[in-house]
Amino acid sequence: MAAPDITTTSLPNGEVGVAYSGPINGTGGQGGLTWTVGTGLPGGLGINSTNGTISGTPTASGSFTFTVTATDGNDKSDSQQYTISIAAQPNITTTSLSGSGQVGVAYSRAVNVTGGVGSLQWSISAGNLPGGLNINSGTGTISGTPTASGTFTF
Repeated sequence: MAAPDITTTSLPNGEVGVAYSGPINGTGGQGGLTWTVGTGLPGGLGINSTNGTISGTPTASGSFTFTVTATDGNDKSDSQQYTISIAAQPNITTTSLSGSGQVGVAYSRAVNVTGGVGSLQWSISAGNLPGGLNINSGTGTISGTPTASGTFTF
C-alpha cells in the first residue's frame, strides 16, 4: 500500500473568538493515519489526531504557519505546511461623529471599524438615532435628514 498523502492544500482563515474548523484530508497509508501538528498553530486551536481536523476557538490574531504530519501504522508519513490568517474581532474606531447636524439639512457620516472577517452587519445596539437618520446595515454610514434637535447617545 502507498505511503500517506495529505490532499488538503489550504485551510480557511478565521477570527479571534469565533469557533474554527479546518478539516485536513489524506489518502493511502497502512493501518489508519495519526495526525500531528508542529509548532506555530494559533492559540486556542488543536488537531484531532484521528481525523486531522484543526479546530477550536482562536485566541490571537495574526498570520500563522505550521506543519501537519499524517503517519500510518508502518511509520510512513507525509507532511504539509499551512498558513492561516486569524483576524481580530471587529472594533469600532469612531468615537464621535464629526460635524454638527442641523434639522432639515442632509447629514451623512461614516463609522469606521478595524478587524473582522467578511461583510459586517451594522445596527444600533443601544439608544436611538435622531429622527430622520438611519444606519446603513451594510456600510455603517449614518445618514438622512434630521427632524429633531438635541444631543443623542447611541
